[in-house]
Amino acid sequence: MILYFEFENRKVTADVSWPEKNEPIIVNLSDPRMIKEFPTDLYFEVGLRNNVEFIVEDRNNPRLIDLQKSISRRLQEFVNKY
Repeated sequence: MILYFEFENRKVTADVSWPEKNEPIIVNLSDPRMIKEFPTDLYFEVGLRNNVEFIVEDRNNPRLIDLQKSISRRLQEFVNKY
């Protein structure tokens, strides 16, 4: 699935692989500019009460944390629908 989301006032896309069971959601950044600045694979999990959670990849990189939060919010919309 292709995920569309906004980050720093621009539209960005990423490829999402949904897990079968008890596996992480894998988000692969596909935007060329994002690939230069961030890890290409980000992992998310659906936790208790269907909340999408992520592991902070780098606590010293607030932009990366903001990116993970933006992706997490979009993924949460899909989890809530289904």
